[in-house]
Amino acid sequence: MLQGMPEDVLPSITTREAYAKCIIELFPQLRDPQTEGGFEAFFDPVSKKGYITTRLRTIFRERKKKSIPLPSTASTSTSSAVNDGAAIQLTPTELEDKINFLKFATPDQNRDIVEKTKETFFDRNQYRQANLCEKYPRFVDTNGLISLEFSLMFPNIEEDCLIKSFKNHVPIIKEVYVKTVTVPDVTLIPGENNWDNTTLALITLVHLNPGQIKKRLTVNAAVSHLIIFQNCEEPLEGILTQKPTTQPFILAVGTSKATISKCYVVFDKYIIATGNDIIAAFDVCFKAHYAFNLKFDLYLERFYELINELFYKIETNSICSRTRELRTKILNLVRKE
Repeated sequence: MLQGMPEDVLPSITTREAYAKCIIELFPQLRDPQTEGGFEAFFDPVSKKGYITTRLRTIFRERKKKSIPLPSTASTSTSSAVNDGAAIQLTPTELEDKINFLKFATPDQNRDIVEKTKETFFDRNQYRQANLCEKYPRFVDTNGLISLEFSLMFPNIEEDCLIKSFKNHVPIIKEVYVKTVTVPDVTLIPGENNWDNTTLALITLVHLNPGQIKKRLTVNAAVSHLIIFQNCEEPLEGILTQKPTTQPFILAVGTSKATISKCYVVFDKYIIATGNDIIAAFDVCFKAHYAFNLKFDLYLERFYELINELFYKIETNSICSRTRELRTKILNLVRKE
């Protein structure tokens, strides 16, 4: 491909696209069923990114025999909502009355809380911010309200899409991991005092596709940005001082990792109860990023990108080549089931 080319000059878009098409013709199992041509993981003519471009740039760097620092990677923003607020329009007085009701409502008024949350959606959707819980405190103590908000933002996404299908992906995620790594991480081996298989599968996706960070961090340390175990004898509120962060994470409470009795989503100064199922807690954790316009953790941004591609399918501007590759491997195995 580089024969006759000036040094450090990339081949034309047409040339790179032709090579990408040749690859999937020679190796059909590498075709990406989620893209139009199936070859975009190797070269995407729109973004001009892919394995071919990455490899060529690596060759150029090696030619120069000097290190070129990677650009810093910004955390994924989640500010845009699909539903632009085509909801009930209220007068300023009516809106204030409903917000005041939500501020002081009690758990036994659940039906009214849900109704007024729907009616005030347009107000929250005008300007989403992390401190939304101060104006709408029922998000903190009303079960299902964050998921409701997410469904109002993205009405075309199937309800509980991750919860319904994640367990079917567990053996497939394990298979992809075993085929991808040379030496499996010992923390992912099931054991009497370890996480259950479903939770381990979720953590395995972090090992397969962690975030891009400037200062290298072990993957297991990155996992601690997603889920933390706490013994049930420890005071719950202590986590707010031990791990102060604005990015949501899961707090799993029990006598051991294998016996979880309660799960919470924690961010900022809030601890939100989600039941006792870790995958259900993660579903709320993912949706909280969108409901409260929170950036994905730097150490987990590619992990969340993969989760979105596999389950929620929220439209994004672009995804990295590694995510494309993993998505293709996993979805191809799902179709064979």
